[in-house]
Amino acid sequence: MSAPAETPAVLQPQAVPSLPLASRYQLTVAAPARVTTGQVVTSGCPLGSAGAVVHAPVCGTVSSVDALPGQRLELTITTDPAATAACTDTLGLCDPAHRLPALVPARLTGTQLTQRLHEAGIVGLGGGAFPSADKLQHALQAGSCAAVVANAVSCEPGIDADAAVLADGIPLVLAALEGLAAVCGVRPVVALGAALEPCHEILTAAIDAAPVDLQLLRIPAAPAAGAETVLLEQLYGWRGYDGRRPSDDGYLTYNLTTLLAMGAALLDGEPLVQRPITLPSGNRWVRIGHPLAELGVDGPLRSGGELSGRAVERSGAIDKGTLAIHPLPTARAAQPCISCAQCQPACPVGLDPEALHRSVLRVEGAPTGNLELLAPELDHCIECGYCNPACPSDIDLLADLRLGRSLRHRDRAATAAAERAQLRFEAHEARAQAQAEDAERRRRERLEQRTRRSSRWQQR
Repeated sequence: MSAPAETPAVLQPQAVPSLPLASRYQLTVAAPARVTTGQVVTSGCPLGSAGAVVHAPVCGTVSSVDALPGQRLELTITTDPAATAACTDTLGLCDPAHRLPALVPARLTGTQLTQRLHEAGIVGLGGGAFPSADKLQHALQAGSCAAVVANAVSCEPGIDADAAVLADGIPLVLAALEGLAAVCGVRPVVALGAALEPCHEILTAAIDAAPVDLQLLRIPAAPAAGAETVLLEQLYGWRGYDGRRPSDDGYLTYNLTTLLAMGAALLDGEPLVQRPITLPSGNRWVRIGHPLAELGVDGPLRSGGELSGRAVERSGAIDKGTLAIHPLPTARAAQPCISCAQCQPACPVGLDPEALHRSVLRVEGAPTGNLELLAPELDHCIECGYCNPACPSDIDLLADLRLGRSLRHRDRAATAAAERAQLRFEAHEARAQAQAEDAERRRRERLEQRTRRSSRWQQR
């Protein structure tokens, strides 16, 4: 495999155009949906939920509602271009009837901000798509927020949509940080990576004029410097353990695109219906649900950057976690591992990808699929993909590590479910025992009462 650039290319603020409307849009929600086949919807109409509320990105007609595995539904909306254009104004793309009331960031409570993030459909737009309301709630439940970080550190080559945010959305980003500062009671940090260094003066001027006290920190160029765990370890010495998320310990990290969406939801009441993505032709604002086949990218497709991207079907659509779409490079046939250890120094978090890879192979080869053979260090893998180009045998180490992490996650979920079932069983047994003891007590009391009555009768 050819080695990619060590760090992403330097980005300049640039105005980003919107991709033309597609003929239809495909969105996935958990069953049941809030709409039915044949229903006419306008942009911003709530369609259902997928961790956070999912909204119609255009005006049109719900042409189909198809069942998917896992109690999910795929909704297809046939676009009405004229009605969609009529809904677009200076505040955004949504029908004013579906916009939420504007909020004042400095006066927000935790409940208000959490509810707004959920209702506006805000999720992590850095690729993870974790519901932002849940992330905030985890941090608040930790007792106190340890830090709020605006992540302006590009993570890998092939993804540079942050330039769209810096050109179009700095006021909205600052509004989101003002709301988070009011709720969390901490001074937000803006972490600026080397790739965005040309934007330093713009950000400095905006921060100086912002109504909230912010700290701007420069982050040196390094592989995967923008990965959440890598950034938090550098800033605060935090490292994940036992499957814990940063928000579980009060650390909140949001990338610029997520903060822009949060700011639009607060100031304009605009639900999340579009996001910037990187295409071979450049950065574009794209509505959620845009079919991949209508992006103008030929051949097999890769979603994501050069390192951590993965193959996707052309029949799919842009979702909230899509960062970039590029042609999928032709993969060379993998050769057996030669134990050269070249992948070890490539790992930015100090793991041994070869050992993790072998642990996944052991599980795949075990007759019973014993998950105890999986290395626990898989929990610390950040799925950055830097191990793949380092491998001279062209092994897709990242795919194996992702599989291992998924298996461990499912194993922990199954263990937690079993523990909850055991607790429910023990609680049921305790209730049954208490009920039996109570029934026996009442039986004895009745027997004693009959005995006393009988004794008094005999005395008469």
